[in-house]
Amino acid sequence: IAPPADGPANTQQSGSQDRPGALEGPTVEIGKMKAEAGETIKFKINITNNKDGFNGLIAWLDIDERYFEFVDWTAGDADDPDNEDSDIFNLTELTEYRKPGKTDLLTLVQLYFDASAKNLKGDQVLATVTLKVKDNVKDGYYPLFLDYNGDPDRAMANRIVEKDGKNVPVVINPLYISGVVQVGNPSDIGDVTTEPP
Repeated sequence: IAPPADGPANTQQSGSQDRPGALEGPTVEIGKMKAEAGETIKFKINITNNKDGFNGLIAWLDIDERYFEFVDWTAGDADDPDNEDSDIFNLTELTEYRKPGKTDLLTLVQLYFDASAKNLKGDQVLATVTLKVKDNVKDGYYPLFLDYNGDPDRAMANRIVEKDGKNVPVVINPLYISGVVQVGNPSDIGDVTTEPP
């Protein structure tokens, strides 16, 4: 299967909901990786620039099943031997979702929420995801989009702050940076899309 070819380069899409009045949030990023057709890839969804922390955070990862097969998902850093003791591992849930009219799209909705009203601070790994590049995928650049709009009726992230002597949640705007998978050795720098599926 040939790659999507309506974008300019092997670049990562980024964006934020930019809710009015919301505070700046952390960066949620996948990154770039290389693979061959038929190979299995494992990548991490990293959270950085998280000095002030978050109490809740949602990431919507779009997997185009024309190119990738979903294999596995683990909350947190699957390579960390202490991962199962972490807040991320114990407080993150996964829901698989199909967007209306997107039959080739599997969306992993990853929700972190701490009911104890505590902020999680510092660099974190939100999740470790394993995919298989399908055998018939041709050389090219293939996106793994983090949908920063997701469900517009729900806050994507919040932080607990003290106000008038009470702990209250406020909305924050994370910056979501999508991933790009380079399959093989593409000769055309334009073999990538920067538009969500």
